[in-house]
Amino acid sequence: MGSVNLFSLALPLLFEHVVNNLLGFVSSAFLSSYSQSAVAAVGSASSVISAVSVVLTVLANGAAVTVSNYIGANDPEGASKSCRAALTAGIASGALVSLISALFAGEIMGLMNLEAEALEMATAYFRIRMSFFFVQVTSGVLSAMLRCFGYPGPTVFSGLLTVSVNLLLSVWVIKLPEYCPLTGIEGIAAACVVSQLAGLVSNLIFTRLRRVRYPRPRSLGENLTFVRRVLRIGIPTGLTGMAYSVSQTVTTAFIGVIGTYAVSAKVYYSNILMWAYLFSVCFGTANSYLVGRLAGAGDYDRADRLNRRLTRLTRAVNLSLSLVIILLRRPLVGIFTADERILSACLAVFIVDAAAEQARATSQVYEYALRGAGDMKFMMAVVTLSCWILGVGLSWLLAVPAGMGILGCWIGMAADECVRAAASYARWKSGIWKNADPTR
Repeated sequence: MGSVNLFSLALPLLFEHVVNNLLGFVSSAFLSSYSQSAVAAVGSASSVISAVSVVLTVLANGAAVTVSNYIGANDPEGASKSCRAALTAGIASGALVSLISALFAGEIMGLMNLEAEALEMATAYFRIRMSFFFVQVTSGVLSAMLRCFGYPGPTVFSGLLTVSVNLLLSVWVIKLPEYCPLTGIEGIAAACVVSQLAGLVSNLIFTRLRRVRYPRPRSLGENLTFVRRVLRIGIPTGLTGMAYSVSQTVTTAFIGVIGTYAVSAKVYYSNILMWAYLFSVCFGTANSYLVGRLAGAGDYDRADRLNRRLTRLTRAVNLSLSLVIILLRRPLVGIFTADERILSACLAVFIVDAAAEQARATSQVYEYALRGAGDMKFMMAVVTLSCWILGVGLSWLLAVPAGMGILGCWIGMAADECVRAAASYARWKSGIWKNADPTR
């Protein structure tokens, strides 16, 4: 079992996210040269895929918390059995979601208010991606397990391999269509699937090389016991993630009422602004693994000190990145489009997002720390209410009836982030999380 600290976990995660974000950035740039409808189609389909990915969130995060607590309590056998339970459940549930989503792709994408051409593209992209969703779920669970056992390096290689294959195949599809068996949206979707298969194979090889064990259960009852422990943590975590993902899907859908250009603008802005919180999400995730170990060992004071120091760091970094994005806004958006409607709106949106990033820096430390300690039900309720009342309700009121367009959408999302930050900080300071025990 490998030894870990905050930076040994966070830096590989940061590198992996940077590469992934670069891929999304470049892919959007490629698609924008193909057609605006393609950008809107892939952006809309991807938002639904993110919402469906709650299955991956449930299993990966649930297993990460239980495994980290078992490691902190010096129980490697319990950690290994939790890994096996998560992997078994991941394969089964991923296959079921793949089947259902692929069969009803047209009906699902029809809810996104897309124009006819974009709807056809989105349906084709969604059907291909979701037919192989089980690959993404299985690979994600394996990556989470490698990190928990102190081996973040192999996940960096797998992530780099995935995005490299995706990028190369995407270039082939868009730039050399005459030599490619699949072109357009179908080719882009197939490139994602092939790259995820490459990542899965890599993760399987590394779990074998690092001797991460997935022992056979002594009985079906034992396996179900560990599955229940994983799901007890994973389901509240997954529902929290689903609430946010679904809210993003809904906002994308009602922005579609404004026009295809507005959906494209949301995709472009999101691709740029994700860089502002990249540091806090990676260090917050790494922190959750450490808090899980510290909670399992009963070292609560150290966990509290770790959170306070990390919050100061993440807020400073998020602010710096937001200011850089504001200063470079026009050339950054200009990479994707020359549409003046999109270019002229970005300053106000990016300023609002800068305020949101300060709240996000706090919530991504304390909310993830609560998750690591196994205390998620309270935040599940807060995030669900906040997402729908502010992230969706306020966004819609400001964007459509008030006529503020995409700026109104971002103001609603910023209000949601502020509520999440205040709630997660108050919950941590209450100390209730100390009574949670994910291994029971």
